[in-house]
Amino acid sequence: MINKILEYQKLDIETAKAEKELNFNEHKKTANNMRSYVKDAQDKIINIDKQCENIMLEANKARLTKEEKEKYVTQLDNIVKVLDGYERKINDYQDKVNEILTIFEETKKKVYVAKVKYKEANEKFLEVQKQSMPLISEKRQN
Repeated sequence: MINKILEYQKLDIETAKAEKELNFNEHKKTANNMRSYVKDAQDKIINIDKQCENIMLEANKARLTKEEKEKYVTQLDNIVKVLDGYERKINDYQDKVNEILTIFEETKKKVYVAKVKYKEANEKFLEVQKQSMPLISEKRQN
């Protein structure tokens, strides 16, 4: 009877060890990290898109037509200063849009790489899991 208990404990320890190895598998960690990275990147892209939209709205508000510029040029010096301020704002908005577009393109590339790494890591993990599960099931049944 004690031998049966010891055998059962040995099987239980081996099963727990196999399950622990499966749970701490490097491919599983990589897949989880890549999934998290892709989600964060998607959130960042959504945020960047909203920022671009807001900046474009602000930039469109700040643009002046040629006629408006000619009207202001004919007025006093302080109106000319207003025009210069609008042009600086437009340039700042364009610079911000360019920065955001650069970040967007870099993020898009990184997301693609992360998706590829996730797919590879997940496939490897599933392969390891597929090989480990019969052993774990067998040990559990004993």
